Amino acid sequence: MERYYGRAQSIVALETVAIQPLALDLTADGFARRLVYELRVEWNPNDGDGQATVVRELVSVNGRPPRKNDEPRCTDPRGVSPEPLAAFLPGRRGTYAFNQAGLATVDGRTAAMIDYRALRPEAPKVEWRDECASIDLPGRTRGRIWADPITAEIVRLDEHLSAPSTFRCPSRSSGGAHRRS
Repeated sequence: MERYYGRAQSIVALETVAIQPLALDLTADGFARRLVYELRVEWNPNDGDGQATVVRELVSVNGRPPRKNDEPRCTDPRGVSPEPLAAFLPGRRGTYAFNQAGLATVDGRTAAMIDYRALRPEAPKVEWRDECASIDLPGRTRGRIWADPITAEIVRLDEHLSAPSTFRCPSRSSGGAHRRS
């Protein structure tokens, strides 16, 4: 993973995101908002904390250059977010349990499957801005990676929440209510 991050720091990619509002019956409600970001990985191997981050810079909104009020909206990706493969760096491995899950084929190539889960869930971190919530659930995920058994290149990653989480939501009348994600 250290070799991967060493190479990834020199890679810039474009990330395209489409955010489609939905009606109650889950049909499209209006036009999708299309965002294009320049994306790069930042990592300092001398930090010792084992963290790597994905940094996004907005390039276009609906095919035009961004305006001052275009970023950020409630459902937009965060400008800086944790890089999902950082769990496999030496400084972070102690916070996860890993298990071999066998071999599989991904896009015609053999891959070793490794399951992982966080060892210690932390309290949810919820920040509210008007009716928009930013929710961070550290230590509450599990997943599987598929890696090339010869080069260790990650060819697929699936990650999801390991259990429901409860956190307080502001309420206009009662001062707070519980919601599950």
